[in-house]
Amino acid sequence: MAAPTSGAWKIMIRNLLWTANRDVLKDYFTKFGRVRDARVIFDKDTGLSRKFGFVELTSKDVYDNVLSQNSHFIEGQEVEVIPSQVIAKSKSSKFEIDANTDHSTLGKE
Repeated sequence: MAAPTSGAWKIMIRNLLWTANRDVLKDYFTKFGRVRDARVIFDKDTGLSRKFGFVELTSKDVYDNVLSQNSHFIEGQEVEVIPSQVIAKSKSSKFEIDANTDHSTLGKE
């Protein structure tokens, strides 16, 4: 899968445990190289984790290192790492997935 051309080396992380936070994501992905930013998405009404987040990496090499690993476990939980080019934000603020990529496990938690 081709890397993003804009220099935004961002990945989406799905299936996080409720306890995962920014520091947990940053600590995990630092083992692959430098992390520019990490964030977990929380529900604005309940304050609870929505069980996904984003990590912005500093270079194509770090991005490729992360994606070259077949599986990732954060806090003992297997998580799904989705390359940024398959994530597009729609006008309704929901995520749409590239139809050319197999995402048969998305939404199955």
